[in-house]
Amino acid sequence: MDRFRFLHTIPPFKAQFEKTKQFNDVLRAIAKERGTPVLDLEREILTRRPNDWFGTLMKRIHLTASETGGSPSAEPTFENLRKSGYQLRGWLTVQKVAEIKRRVL
Repeated sequence: MDRFRFLHTIPPFKAQFEKTKQFNDVLRAIAKERGTPVLDLEREILTRRPNDWFGTLMKRIHLTASETGGSPSAEPTFENLRKSGYQLRGWLTVQKVAEIKRRVL
């Protein structure tokens, strides 16, 4: 399973937004330098909900599950992926593993 490793950015943290952004920028640069795939959770959260990610996809420092009407087990539609941080991360993980498998196998 070593060939399926990849890095994850950390989700945005409202109280330390700039620090988490800086951390993730460094992580992306290291991954690019080493040719390591990145699951960019921060970018996906901020792309899908640029103005209201806090309280919808994140609650304090945790991903949301079903607090905003979403469900981690719902069909991964565009709208559902905007309602549950856990579902978004799970779906992104499946997509990244499939991408790596296509490249390797």
